[in-house]
Amino acid sequence: MIKAYLVNGDQVVASVERTGERIKGELKGGIGRLAIKLQNLVKTDKLRGQVLGQRSGRLSGSILQGVTEEGDQVVGKVSTNLNYGIGWELGWPGGGPGKPSLKDAKAKFSLAGSDMFANSTPKQRSFLRSALKDLEASGVIKTEIDAAIVRALK
Repeated sequence: MIKAYLVNGDQVVASVERTGERIKGELKGGIGRLAIKLQNLVKTDKLRGQVLGQRSGRLSGSILQGVTEEGDQVVGKVSTNLNYGIGWELGWPGGGPGKPSLKDAKAKFSLAGSDMFANSTPKQRSFLRSALKDLEASGVIKTEIDAAIVRALK
């Protein structure tokens, strides 16, 4: 039979907790940098020709980013609060331009997923989700997260 004893258990637990906080702090910084990169990608590429041609700059100016802590999660967000921006991102309800409801679009988006209007309208022109997919495909997200964890464990 093998027996094991934990010596200085309080110190071990405290060390693990400090490491967890360092990881969370580094992830928050890394996710913040990723949110800024995503915001810039949306503004410089997606809204200036790849998806939509910039006209007034109002939609580009409405693209905001931020990082929050939600429980044990660190969440980066890049979004717009303009109804017509949500209409282009998700597709215009009914198949054509109109006044999509910000409240309805957010609720439907979170409940039904990103393809909620994919079959009902040809007007969908994603600039947020497509930019996130591009950033992920480039490997930047994985690299940043891996680097944050390595920094925390040093």
